This record gives sequence, structure tokens and C-alpha cells, in this order.
Amino acid sequence: MAGIKETSEVLVAIKALAVAYKAAMADGSINIFDVRHLAAPISAVRAAVAGSADVKAELADLDTDETKVLLDLAVALLPIFFGSEV
Repeated sequence: MAGIKETSEVLVAIKALAVAYKAAMADGSINIFDVRHLAAPISAVRAAVAGSADVKAELADLDTDETKVLLDLAVALLPIFFGSEV
């Protein structure tokens, strides 16, 4: 069993990037003052990239419980991208 650590980190990085983008765009534009929103995404992306080579093997070896965890992580992204009405 390969686990889902690296795949989970990719989804966490996507979430961190989306949250940072929404926070930066809260005032309608992105500028130098929005750098403060980058700390969490940089850390998350670094972790995701470091293990990205293992994602394919993890996805090829998913069991039911791992699939549910990844789907829960993915579904948690929907409100970030599409608003709370999803």
C-alpha cells in the first residue's frame, strides 16, 4: 500500500493557493501588499512538489478508505472555487 500522503499534500497545496488568491483579490486587485498571503502556499507547494513523484503510485494503489479521504479533501475545495452555494 502506497498511502496517500503525497497526494493529500497536492490537494492541500491547491487549497492554500486558492485561499491565498481569494485573500489577495479581496480588495479587487493583487499588489505588493498581498505578499503576506504567500507564506502558507509556499510551504504547502514546497511539500507537494517534494513528493509529487509518488502521486501516480499512490493513486494506482488507492483503497476505499483512502479514496474517501481524498474525495473529502477535494470536495472541501469546491466552496473556495465556486462559493458557499456549492
